[in-house]
Amino acid sequence: MNRLGLVLVAAALSTVTLAQTPGTMQAQLHRAEQSPTPLWWGYRVTGIGAWNCGTVYLGGRDRTPQSGPVRILLHIENHQVTRVRAIGGECRIDAGGEPLQWAAGGDAAQSMQLLASLAQRPVPGAMAALADSGGTAAVPEMIRLAKLNPSAHVREQAIFWLSQRAGQKAAAALSSAVANDPDTRVKERAVFGISQLPDGQGVPLLIQLVKTNSNPAVRKRAMFWLGQSKDPRALAFIEQILRR
Repeated sequence: MNRLGLVLVAAALSTVTLAQTPGTMQAQLHRAEQSPTPLWWGYRVTGIGAWNCGTVYLGGRDRTPQSGPVRILLHIENHQVTRVRAIGGECRIDAGGEPLQWAAGGDAAQSMQLLASLAQRPVPGAMAALADSGGTAAVPEMIRLAKLNPSAHVREQAIFWLSQRAGQKAAAALSSAVANDPDTRVKERAVFGISQLPDGQGVPLLIQLVKTNSNPAVRKRAMFWLGQSKDPRALAFIEQILRR
């Protein structure tokens, strides 16, 4: 469906306007934040993964996988972004009667920068949108947030979404969080993240944590997720421990 088609679909369900003034995405968002009433502000970029389609209710429900481009939608209320949604490019939208304003163009690099800044605040949904729309290009930014953000909540969110991305960089960042993060809750989230790495690549890391990590909470969580994995390597390791 082309841009006009998307606008017509959305127009049946909410008031739609197109931004006429060009500029950086941050500048366009700043103008949208001047609205005296709540609205949705969005743009379209190339994304990854499967998307929940049908009609997307921006307040909550939607389902049925579909892959394709992604639209990022930011809810603005009281002159600030209050939440972020990432949806498939061909999904229908129901904005609940609130105005829906489309930005003039969507730049992937600017989008990643914008979403990363929102994730740091943190704005609900921003980290998920960063992961879903940025793909592998977003991994370094999520690693930076997982390592350096002063908020434990932000670090936890970055760690969770890193765990959904395959690759040595994600695995290394999760292992680093277990070893170096000062917050035990973040360490536990990183252990969970390791357990979610695809193709069983987290199992050897979990076994190593049980064997060598000095934090009892980390060892306990690693053992728990090994038990949940049903991986033959994990079961053999657990059996070995039980025989001692």
